Amino acid sequence: MNKHRKLVYAVVCSFIILIFISINYIYKEEFKSDFTYVNKNQKIIYLTFDDGPSILTDKVLDILKENNVHATFFVIGNQIKGYEEVLKRSYSEGHAIGLHTYTHKFRSIYRSQSEFIKEMYDSRDEISKVIGISPNIIRFPGGSRNRINEESLKLLHSCN
Repeated sequence: MNKHRKLVYAVVCSFIILIFISINYIYKEEFKSDFTYVNKNQKIIYLTFDDGPSILTDKVLDILKENNVHATFFVIGNQIKGYEEVLKRSYSEGHAIGLHTYTHKFRSIYRSQSEFIKEMYDSRDEISKVIGISPNIIRFPGGSRNRINEESLKLLHSCN
């Protein structure tokens, strides 16, 4: 990842976290609760990060920990090597871990449904080697629009 992209990623991540913290503060002030439960009057925000782990993940984890905020990290399997401790930290601090393919290479992952599923399995295997869990939640690189149909959805569900 080049320096410019890393800087943009850090700024965007920090901005998203600040928005979440602000919203969380507003709701805590308004409802004076500790948010240990969810009810129909509460708003829910899901904070997610894609394309990691990377050199920035530790910084994001520090900010999340400071503010008692949890997120979901959608991991690219071939980026885990060298960042095993970061992945372990993410999981041990209570963050959810999801699959974001093994290579993130659009031409190969979207070549066929079987290739897409293989990429997810490969990523899941790498994650399992490091933290001992086999996540089943996925995020499509580039989004799912125009990439999923009824047949592929059934196939994904059949793979759990």
